[in-house]
Amino acid sequence: MTPQSIIDAFFNIGELLAGQMQPYAIHLWGLLVLVEIATIAISYMIGDSDNPPAVGWSIVRLLFTAGFGYWWITSSFTLGTTVIGSFDQIGRNLANGPGGLAPSQFFDTAIRIVKILWSAPSSSRLLPSIGLDILEGLLIIAIMIMMGFLGAAAAFSLIATMTIIGPGSIFVSFMPCRFTSSLSENYFIWLVRTGALLLGFYVVLRVIQDLAAKWYASLNGICAPVSTLLPLTSLGAPPSAVPAIACSTPIGVNDLITLFFCMLMMTIVGIGLPWILASMAGNGVHLGLENLASAKYLASGGAKHLSNAITSLSHRISQMTQNSQQQSTLNQRMAAGAAAAATMNSSGASPGSPGPSGPPGSSGGWNGRPAGPPIAPPPNSGSGNGGAALGYYPGRPGAQTRAEAVDITKLQKR
Repeated sequence: MTPQSIIDAFFNIGELLAGQMQPYAIHLWGLLVLVEIATIAISYMIGDSDNPPAVGWSIVRLLFTAGFGYWWITSSFTLGTTVIGSFDQIGRNLANGPGGLAPSQFFDTAIRIVKILWSAPSSSRLLPSIGLDILEGLLIIAIMIMMGFLGAAAAFSLIATMTIIGPGSIFVSFMPCRFTSSLSENYFIWLVRTGALLLGFYVVLRVIQDLAAKWYASLNGICAPVSTLLPLTSLGAPPSAVPAIACSTPIGVNDLITLFFCMLMMTIVGIGLPWILASMAGNGVHLGLENLASAKYLASGGAKHLSNAITSLSHRISQMTQNSQQQSTLNQRMAAGAAAAATMNSSGASPGSPGPSGPPGSSGGWNGRPAGPPIAPPPNSGSGNGGAALGYYPGRPGAQTRAEAVDITKLQKR
């Protein structure tokens, strides 16, 4: 069994769990859709009946989120692997490798360096250097552990992705309902972050491969490998010579220590870089839609208040214009009255009594009445039996009173 076979086994288990989780997710999705429909209906009856755009937005949001949620639940594993596969394809192009991300690639890089250290002699003399042999052995162990740690981190990311994509689709069922929609947001954020994490491991693998090639060339230049025959012993048989490539010059302590610290630094950066890239994924699409809805509500409310303010201002301006016109008309009438009073004063007549003759074009005094004493009305032709009875005179406009004042007490007695 190899590390790649373990990843394949988790891939198959994740696909199986996605199919088993689908019925539960569909039932939860349907229940929350009904809750959202009831919420829209209650909101309409309570206060949104006079705001049709708000109700329309709620319906559009329900259709979009419910349709998208159902589509994702029924094809969660395929859609999830498609999203992860897009990051995987980008990583392969960056790493210049046809195969996918596998822990064995980190081990292969470490094994190339370990072979050089294993074949390097510990001393140029006949007797080996025990201290140098121990240092080389510790460095070999450290390199294998560090590269194995990087390979295990990459394998963990792959296994977690393939296992959680299917069962995690239950959180997509919370999307249609406005009260539970925030629970579905982290699923898509996690999916994008996992894809970015795998992309980061591809970047680290590309860097490690480039650095390993440089270190391999440097160690080859130091140890000067040559072809030789090494004895190969077997149980119950004499040793036989086997061709091999071995270093002819020992690698110095300074070179070994430098190589150790370079590998340690590369391991630290290789662990931190993918997580930094994954942390760039912020809020999901769902929160963007909620922000768009909030902006829409704020814009509609602001536009409504602005429209009311403009209407009130125009009404106020109209009232001020009418008052100004009425004041202007009153001033004109007052000016005309003052001019008429001035004309009467200049003619010698008192303001409270009419002149000897009526207005121009009339046949006598004021109101078309002939000059001289008042004319008594004919019998039984007045409008009343006494007091201020009215009389009608042919050829003269309007009714004329018999006296200038009316006794109100007489009218009340009637």
